Amino acid sequence: MESKLGKFLAVDKVDLKWVFDHFRNYGIAGAILYAAKHAAVSPEVSPIPYLPAFTAVAFFLLSIALFALNFMQGMNALQAFNGKFLGKWFFLLGFVVWFLLMQQLLGVRLTAA
Repeated sequence: MESKLGKFLAVDKVDLKWVFDHFRNYGIAGAILYAAKHAAVSPEVSPIPYLPAFTAVAFFLLSIALFALNFMQGMNALQAFNGKFLGKWFFLLGFVVWFLLMQQLLGVRLTAA
């Protein structure tokens, strides 16, 4: 019996539309990461104490979750349609490079304050 997450991340077919949707999803996660950065560096716009910090943490966690879900779906697609072990490592390397590129382009620092 397959888990609910496995069913949710299942890929029926990999075509050009799926590839572009996959990269679009990374862009959406990157935009949410940018929103987290903006909320963290602009606390003066909120009259409610601690709301910008809470928003920044919530957006950051949401962004990481979306990056991870998109990565897991890509791994499922690769495993279902390719199955080569070396391909998984190239996909993992591509994911890490893509995440670091988004982080660099957005100017988000991943270090503690």
